[in-house]
Amino acid sequence: MSRRRGDRAQIVPRGRRALAAGFVFALAAGFTGALDPPAIELAPDTAHIGDPLTLRLTIPGVSAPDSVSWPEIGETLGDFHVLGADTITGRRARKAGGASLVLTVAAYDTGSVATGALDFTVGGQPWTLPGDSVHIASVLPDTGEVDLRPLKAQEELRWTVLDWLKYYGPWVGGAILLALLIWLARRWWLSRKRRAGEAEEEIPEIPPYEQARDALDALTRDNPLARGDLRGYVSALVFICKRLLERTNGEPVLEMTTAEVRRWARGNELPFAARDLIRMLDASDTVKFARGALDAHTAEDLLAIAARIVEAHRPEPESEEAADAAGEGAAGTAGDGRTAGERENPRGGSPGTPTQESVEAGERASWSTRTGQRGDG
Repeated sequence: MSRRRGDRAQIVPRGRRALAAGFVFALAAGFTGALDPPAIELAPDTAHIGDPLTLRLTIPGVSAPDSVSWPEIGETLGDFHVLGADTITGRRARKAGGASLVLTVAAYDTGSVATGALDFTVGGQPWTLPGDSVHIASVLPDTGEVDLRPLKAQEELRWTVLDWLKYYGPWVGGAILLALLIWLARRWWLSRKRRAGEAEEEIPEIPPYEQARDALDALTRDNPLARGDLRGYVSALVFICKRLLERTNGEPVLEMTTAEVRRWARGNELPFAARDLIRMLDASDTVKFARGALDAHTAEDLLAIAARIVEAHRPEPESEEAADAAGEGAAGTAGDGRTAGERENPRGGSPGTPTQESVEAGERASWSTRTGQRGDG
């Protein structure tokens, strides 16, 4: 025989077959005890046209996703338009008290709007719920008549200065302000560039040797070792030497590691012993990275190594001697009209051609030098 429980239509068999069907349904639903009927809820009860509503179909006590076959959901559900859909199963369903189908719907007609009947299956048993309905109100006022006036064409309106300022004033003002900002930025940049150029012309560049020597003297006067700062001491020595090598050789020595400096030193001719530089770098790495300590003798030895590296780059005064010699040669023809060579060679003859006496004197000096070398040997 057939029976309707609420709005659910099902076939109720007799005897053991009915008990077996109920037992299978309970196992498929994933719970024990009494089975609460599915429930449908549509909230809120009243809404306006286009407002989103939430339709929730809940099956208490069911959590397994394979136990439920949800209704077929398309773009519409009854009088509603479906905006989104989600299902709650598994752990979320156990926490929520049962599996759920959550739909986000909206209606675009006024009056009573219904979802229509919902057909689904739980544990192989068909279920039908009649759905739910809500009242959709209009966004217009509930009382009174609305007088919609026809729009007037734009060309029929009188164009005034205020209208021009209203529509085009912000654009014109923004363009003027932007142009002013660009002009001020360009003027500031040019003035800064001009001041930087003047500063570069006023401040001459310090030669590499003098810069390194002054830095070493300053380190000696204000020695970080007096404050117990061994790391700062070795770092300052390495920086002074690396910057000196970078400025004199044109290589990025400051950015090189100790291994890279070692390879670079092997491939270049340096005016000092490369092993001294490597020894300083190794000691610095020991202090900075291995947190090692140095005794007072080693610390003083590193300062001496840095001093030797700096002094090896002292420029030779060849240019000054050449300038002095050029000055003496230019002033050699002054006075009595004779050159400096003629005044220094009273016996006559060309300064570039030695006389017999000078040759003999040169031979005696050369012989004495050779005999002296032989005697030393």
